[in-house]
Amino acid sequence: MRPTVAMLTVITIFSACAPPDPISLVDTGADPTGADGEPSVRILFPELDPDDGRLHLELTPDCAIEQLFVFDVDNFDIVESGSGDNADTEGHLHISLSGDYETAELGPTVVFERSNISPASPVVPASFGVARATLQNNDHTDLDQFEGWEHELEYVVDDPSGNCL
Repeated sequence: MRPTVAMLTVITIFSACAPPDPISLVDTGADPTGADGEPSVRILFPELDPDDGRLHLELTPDCAIEQLFVFDVDNFDIVESGSGDNADTEGHLHISLSGDYETAELGPTVVFERSNISPASPVVPASFGVARATLQNNDHTDLDQFEGWEHELEYVVDDPSGNCL
């Protein structure tokens, strides 16, 4: 899928929701570990709640998570997984919520979607969970030889409708 088609898909998915504040999809230089030329990743969006310092993932009224994630990726080209031999400067991203993951292969964005969320769902933590963005080789192995290969943030799942949790 071409990047413009991917972005239109993301825009279409979120057309019924209030749009988020503008997000920079260029290298922000926000991650100092990438300054020495090593690959690195940081979660830029969603932003941390200023009151508790965690991500708040809001369930839809029909008990689904449809969360856009945007990353700052330095010194790393995002390509389709399995598209070639492993290389230190290319691969794809994983975003996982308590171990359940989605893959970003078309750019520095991905929509994490899960339906039928209940208190027993693996993405619903007892208190808080860990959202983890990682750089991956083309064969899905971790690019963990670099300091900035992963970024972790705590998250909670909010249920504003009260129907799900």
